[in-house]
Amino acid sequence: MILERPLPNELILGRRAELEKQRARLGEELAHIELRLAADILRHIFGTKAVWLIVDKDSNDGIEVDITLMLVKDGDGKPLWFNSSGGRHDCTDYPGAHDIADDHGRPTCEMGWETQAALIKHLTGAYQATGGVSGAWFVTSDEYIDAPDVNLLCLSIPAAFNLYQPASADEELRF
Repeated sequence: MILERPLPNELILGRRAELEKQRARLGEELAHIELRLAADILRHIFGTKAVWLIVDKDSNDGIEVDITLMLVKDGDGKPLWFNSSGGRHDCTDYPGAHDIADDHGRPTCEMGWETQAALIKHLTGAYQATGGVSGAWFVTSDEYIDAPDVNLLCLSIPAAFNLYQPASADEELRF
C-alpha cells in the first residue's frame, strides 16, 4: 500500500497560510493595544467626558499614513478640543467650538505638540498593524466637516478600553 504524502511545497504553503493567520491575529491585537494607549492619553487629558476622537487619515503614496487630529467630542457630540491650526483641518467653526475657545479662537483645553505626536503615533500604529481600521477605530462622516479631501476616522474611546477578544475565522473583531 502506497501512502500519499504531501509534497514539500504543499507543506510549505500550508505553513505559510498558518503564519499569515497568526500575523493577522497579532496585527489585530497590536492595533487594539495602540488604540488603548491613545485612549489612555485622551482620558488623562479630558477625563471620562471624552468619548470620540475624529481624525483625518491621508496617504501620500498609498503606503505612508498621515493622521491629523481634528476633534475630541463628548457623548453628546459637543467638542472638548478642536484643531485650530487653520487650513483644511481647522475646526474653529464646528458647532460648540466657540463655547470652549479662548480669546484667540484656540481650545481652552489645549493638547501640547508632544501629546499630539504621541496620539498620532499610536493611531498610525493601529492603522498600520491591520492595514486599515479595526475594532474601536472606524470610518465615519460628519455633517459639519464636508471637505471632499478629508477621510474621517473615529476612535470610540470607551470601546478602546474593552478587553481584546480575538475574532474567530467567521466573525468580525469584537470589543
